[in-house]
Amino acid sequence: PLLREKFKDPDIYSRPDAHWAGADNVRAEIFKAFEYFNTESSQHMSEYVPYFRKKKRPELFEKFRIANLPNFEAQRKMRMEQDEELKQQLSTSQKFPISHSGEYGSIIIHSIETGIPSRINGNVKNNGLITNLL
Repeated sequence: PLLREKFKDPDIYSRPDAHWAGADNVRAEIFKAFEYFNTESSQHMSEYVPYFRKKKRPELFEKFRIANLPNFEAQRKMRMEQDEELKQQLSTSQKFPISHSGEYGSIIIHSIETGIPSRINGNVKNNGLITNLL
């Protein structure tokens, strides 16, 4: 609630230290738009939403301090090549290996489906679960 109130103050954006968000520019913009402070880094968050990475708007990379355009273009090209390779594999009867990605989503789904417990680091809304933080 306190953070939301600060963001609603129009003077906060005209202060001399207006670059207060630092490396978290994307996270700050997401908060301003949705009133929730995401836990993903600005770098990763910029990959998940369509607002910060525009091929025809290279100035956004500098403005939001995210990965530079040449690196982005190289990654984009690599992904396109991987997509093409996957299409070729899928068009044949060739089997290809499926491996665990290590992402939390797959770990959680595996535990739900198999009943095998797993341990993850996650975020929860504090509705009294963490009593010493109330």
